[in-house]
Parts: sequence; structure tokens; C-alpha cells
Amino acid sequence: FGSSFLESRFCPPAMSKVLTECMEPGFKCHYEVEKILAWEKTEHASIELLDLKPFGRTLVVDGLVSSTALDSFVYHEALVHPAMVHHQGPKRVFIGGGGEGAAAREVLRHSSVEKCVVADVDPAVVNFCKQHLEENKSAFADPRLEVVISDARAYLQDHEDKFDVVIMDTPSLDDPNRYGPCYALNTKECFELIKQRLNPGGVVVIQSGQAGFKWHRNWTRINKTLAAVFGQALPYKQAVYSFVEEWGWNLATLDGALAPLTRTEFEQRLGARTTGELSFLDGEGYAGMFCLSFTHRRALEAEATVMVDADGSYEKHLGEAPKAVDNRMSLEENLEAGWRASYELERELHSETSEFQEVALVDLKPFGRTLVIDGLIQSTQADEQVYHESLVHPAMLYHGNPKSVYIGGGGEGSTAREVLRFKSVERCVMVDIDAAVVDFCRQHLPENAEAFADPRLELVIDCAKKTLVGGTEKFDVIIMDLDDPIEDGPCYQLYTKEFYELLKQKLNPGGVVVTQSGQAGLKMHKNVFTPINKTLSAVFPTVMAYNQAVYSFLDQWGWNMGLTEEGRQPLTREEVDKLLAEKVTGQNKFLTGEAFEGLFCLSKVHRKNLANEDCVMTDGNWRFMNTLQGVAAKTGNAGQKLNS
Repeated sequence: FGSSFLESRFCPPAMSKVLTECMEPGFKCHYEVEKILAWEKTEHASIELLDLKPFGRTLVVDGLVSSTALDSFVYHEALVHPAMVHHQGPKRVFIGGGGEGAAAREVLRHSSVEKCVVADVDPAVVNFCKQHLEENKSAFADPRLEVVISDARAYLQDHEDKFDVVIMDTPSLDDPNRYGPCYALNTKECFELIKQRLNPGGVVVIQSGQAGFKWHRNWTRINKTLAAVFGQALPYKQAVYSFVEEWGWNLATLDGALAPLTRTEFEQRLGARTTGELSFLDGEGYAGMFCLSFTHRRALEAEATVMVDADGSYEKHLGEAPKAVDNRMSLEENLEAGWRASYELERELHSETSEFQEVALVDLKPFGRTLVIDGLIQSTQADEQVYHESLVHPAMLYHGNPKSVYIGGGGEGSTAREVLRFKSVERCVMVDIDAAVVDFCRQHLPENAEAFADPRLELVIDCAKKTLVGGTEKFDVIIMDLDDPIEDGPCYQLYTKEFYELLKQKLNPGGVVVTQSGQAGLKMHKNVFTPINKTLSAVFPTVMAYNQAVYSFLDQWGWNMGLTEEGRQPLTREEVDKLLAEKVTGQNKFLTGEAFEGLFCLSKVHRKNLANEDCVMTDGNWRFMNTLQGVAAKTGNAGQKLNS
């Protein structure tokens, strides 16, 4: 929906210190600019190459982050390699857009490729990237690459060349003011033209914009439109940290019938055809991209819009882009050094200060009703189900028939709500140290009222460790829904080997423990996610790590599960669906057998760092999350603190 890079488009770059990017109405990210490396204003766009503190060298087009040194390879490997590998041996490849050169770089790693045509409308962008992006210079110099300055659709109309693979790496539809013309690259007529330009067995992939739990409408529309032409379209998605969201693509083949390859098939084809090792994608990561949640599947099935040229422009679908408003109240949250997020505050419902922390319930424009503790977002109406279903259900399902459950923390009540949906549960003990927070949530979160009133729930106000040390009861499942392990925080001592040994003693035979494990995305997962995994592995014979993108957390989140049984085999998606149908009341919003499988499909980066982790956290030897304290402030148009 547009963004502003302070005054950099019209004033000398040295004046700018912060890049501000509007993610959606009422939600902005602010990145510290450490250095401006290059900038240029072209006929079509304003281009900057910046060193941003959170991401390193970053290509910014019209004020929007386009790619970063941190994770450009995640996006481009996900865009290119599934389509290339689905083809039997592509020789001729067309890329619409992609002037940056990164998509061509990935295409040219395939030894079968004889020619790759890149059609980009802006020569200045191409020349800028050719000059400044070192990692793509070898691609631009490759004799197999032909760069054409042209609109992608116009090129396909004017040339009768045919291709084995077509890759549309054009701007997203998410900004009608700037990218209205790109609507014509995502219509039925354009896809019919692409179909005409494919050789037998040809494959097409379309970058399709945001595909997270909240924002995925363009992705589903493109899927519906592509399927109207090719008979079937295969949707997939992947979390991209610098995009603050899961990103989506749609893939189709001229043959019509289409299904994901097996992990082994993908790895065998990839290994036989490509030069060098991919940084991110392998068989497991590939499989995870195609595992969609209940919400995603339902949205894809319900989608009815086939986009056609006659619609004229994208504004007819979404309306005009919202105007920037600087005089509204906002909640600010520091995410990491050099990265701050601000959310438009529509209403403060209630706030109070307990003995331990400050708690507030607010309506934020991007997330709806939001629970905020010490200035940090804890859960939101938009996506709390993603976190809580991921925390609770895997451990409960791996046990199979849990009757007694212990929850450490979880005063919000959502974890207990998910536990009590399991029909086998006879007793659930929830221990939280802060009575004020529990009372606050019981009073103000109606979705958890039934859980708080359930006679199977026993609520204890105390320290989680103290109650376990002093008690004799054992449990089938223990769920640690604690605060993050932050230095000087209240809970970092509950992530140690000594504490996990205590948990193991409190489990019945066949018991399972799961703990929330902090940020687990590409950048931050080594802070606590991998050390927690290593520490649990020093105590439990079987430990499973998993992660999932949570939009309101602006990253993937992680969990680690310890099982007392050795050699336990992973549950299949069919087994999970069967267990959910038999043992759980009501319908999950997020987790199905398919999504469950996706939770455990970690990228090769994650698996490598899990294997190499050597830190076992003990009392006196801790690791802390790289989390700054939330600003916990409401700011006005001048950025002044109004209260905190």
C-alpha cells in the first residue's frame, strides 16, 4: 500500500536515516539505514541500495524492500527451482520481470538450460542491479542469458518463441497505485498467452504475493485464474523474514495433472541437474512449502474470482490505496536492533499493572483485539490460533490418549482452551505466577471463558518450577507456555537441563513435554531455538523441533518437543487427521494433518544449525533471545510519548 523513504526520493540521500515501509493499513516497519550505497530515480521507479541494520545490503524499489543480502536466496530458490525441477529437463526459460538478476542466476544453475530470456520493462533497474549486485554479475555475464527491455506480456505477444519454463517474477498486485499495470500480467488472457508459448510438458510459475494466515487473497485469485487456463494450479508458500510474511507462488503445467514431487524425487532431480549447492532449499524444505493450513485450503476452495482483462484495473478489486495518516495513535514495538514496528491503535480496552508486569488489551488496526504484556504483543485475534494449535496439538497427538496435562504459564487461557478440546483429558493443571494477568484475561477474553469455567481445569497461582518441585503428581503431557528467555526476565531459568530433568521426572510413562522456543526464522533461530533443542536432547531420548510463521510475531516461531519413548516415528498426515477427528471437539482454524507435516519440514539451514548446536543450557550457562523490550508507548503525530 505504498511507503515513504523519508525524503530520499526528492532530497539528498544523506538526509535519510530510516526506511519506513507500510506493510498494510495501520502497520509500518521502520528499519535503520546504516549506509546508502547507491540510489537512482528512473522513468519507472526510485531505486536504492542500502545497508539496513536488520538485513544487510538491501535493494529498495519505490520505498519497498525488494531483496536483501540476508534472505534473497530464500525467495529466489523457492520461485525458480520447483518449476525447473517439475520439468523433465528445461532448455529454454523465460523470466518476466526479474531485472535484479537473481531469478536468472538460479535458472542458470541448471545444466540443461541453453537459453534464458529476461524481459524487464525498466532498463535503469537492470543496469543498476548489474552494476551493484555482485552476487548476480556472473548471471548477467553468462552467454546463455538474453536481457530484453520490454513488458513481459508484450514480449510474449510479439515473439513466437516457445519455452520449457516460464517464470513470472513481476511486482505484486498488493499496491494498486504503483502496480496497477501488473494486473494485466495475472489475468486469464495473459495466462492463455503463456500457455501458447510453452513447449509440450512446459511449466509456468507465478509469484503471487502475500500468502500468510491473514493476507492471501491475491494468491488465491491467481491460483483460481491459473487453474482456469491450465486445469489445475499448485499453490505453495514460504516464510521470508525480510518480507515480514509468508510469500506465495502458483505453479502449473501444460499437462494439466499436477502433484508435488516426493522429497526424494526433488532431491535426485535437483542434485543431477544443478551446479553448486542451494543455500536454502532441499527435499524437506520443498515438501514443507506445499503443506497448507486449514484456512489456506478453505480459502483456495472458496475462491471464485477469475481475473480477466475486462476488469480494467486492480482498483476495482481492492479500492484505492489508503492515504498515510500521521496523527493517529500507535503502539510501537522494538523487534531487534535497527527494526521497529508501529501499529495503529484504534482503541485501548483495558490496562493495568500487576506485581510482575504491565498488561493491556487493545484494538490494533492490523490485528484486531491484541493482548500486550510489557509492551510486547502476546497474542492477537488475527492469528492466536496458529501459535496455540501449534503449541498444544502436536504433543497431545504424539501421546495419543492424554488424561492429565500440566501447563506452565499460559495465563491467557488459550493453551488450556486447546488442551480441553481433547476428549480424553480428565485433568488440566495450569500454573501461572501472575494472578492479575489471569484475572484480566478471564474477564476480557471471551473466547477462553469456557476453558476457565471447565471443571477439569485447576488454576494455580504460583511459580511453575516451585509447584513441580513441591508436588508428587505426574502428568501425561507437560506444556511450557512461558515468557521468552530474556536476560533479567522471569523465565530464563526454566529453559535449562536441570529444569528439563525435573520435567522428565514428572511425566508418566510415554509422556511428552513441549516448550515454546522463541524466534525460529532464518535469522534468529540460533539464539534460543537450537540451544533449547540441544538442551532437551541431553535429557530426552527423542526430541523434535518444529516451527511456523506467525504474522503478528513478524517471524517464524519455534517449539521443541521431548518424548520419553525412544525411536518414535513421525506421525503421518493421515494419522493426524484421523486422530483430530476422533479425539478433538470442534474444527481447528489452522492445524490439519497437512499443516502438521509442514511444521516439521525444516529448511536445510535450520537442520544444519540444529545438528551443529553445542550449547546445553544449565543453571549459570544461559542463552537469551535477541529481543528488545517493547516500547509500550502510544505515540502521536510528533512521535512523542503520550503515556507508557
